[in-house]
Amino acid sequence: MKKTFRALTSLRFFAAIAVVFFHYAGEVRGFGRIPFPLKNLVHRGPLALCFFFVLSGFVLSISYQDKAIKTAEARRRFWFARFARLYPAYLLAFVLFLPMALQKYLLHPAPELGASGPRTFAAGAILSPLLLQSWTTFSQAWNGPGWSLSVEAFFYFLFPYVAFRLMRQQTSVALTIPIALWVASLCVVLAHLQGHLSNPIYHDRIQYNPLFWTPCFVAGIVTAGFAPRWQKVSAKMAGVLTISSVAALVLICLFVSPRYEDVIVTTGLLPLLALVILCCSHESARVVALLGSSPLYELGEVSYITYILQSPLWHAFSA
Repeated sequence: MKKTFRALTSLRFFAAIAVVFFHYAGEVRGFGRIPFPLKNLVHRGPLALCFFFVLSGFVLSISYQDKAIKTAEARRRFWFARFARLYPAYLLAFVLFLPMALQKYLLHPAPELGASGPRTFAAGAILSPLLLQSWTTFSQAWNGPGWSLSVEAFFYFLFPYVAFRLMRQQTSVALTIPIALWVASLCVVLAHLQGHLSNPIYHDRIQYNPLFWTPCFVAGIVTAGFAPRWQKVSAKMAGVLTISSVAALVLICLFVSPRYEDVIVTTGLLPLLALVILCCSHESARVVALLGSSPLYELGEVSYITYILQSPLWHAFSA
């Protein structure tokens, strides 16, 4: 089965740009005057993280479906390959953020930090290079977008142990597991919205924690199991379903009330994101082929560096 999906690579660019717009569009003069639906769309930028995690599980499962990772040596090779692909740019972003971290926590700490500035600086400086920050309350202390790489690191550790077991399960069992995990994550979000989880607990200890996002990665693994059957669907049907799923996603982001924002930008649209990814893996469809065209594909190739460097580059530009 084909293991390079150009359309999915292109979608990475749109997801990365959605996060960049979410973080910095509000800083641009005149943002308050744009139409409400567009403002809604910008505020739904964090939804891209759920997309990234589902896509990660999907692509890894397709890539390694014929490669057993059963031995300790095979696992080490897998982990090194992932580390070599992502860590250099992550480390560059960490280093580039150093002047901002010095300013923010040591030289001119914000009043709300009080005496905790040096402690936050030290914690971020230790945890971030080790990709452990998302397990703590310091997930945003140093190059905020880097928390998602901390989550990915956990998923990469998990992959050799769970992916192949999931892919060997019967369809009913394989579907039950991500659905159960998804419902559990929704219950956490709804508990927060209903006031049963305080903001400090939810935002500092849950929202960025790898366990909270695990349903997305597992859903990506299970979705990959449907890819061979999906390739047998006619190009016309695949095109219709792709347009429909993408349109539904965009319309929800444009027009659904902000009161549901916490649900939307976390795991609320997980099944729809999995469907979009599955649909865009059928590159015989004309719309999918268009999405995977060379200009968009090349933009998708630089999406990771765009995402991970956004914070230090924006701060440097602002200064």
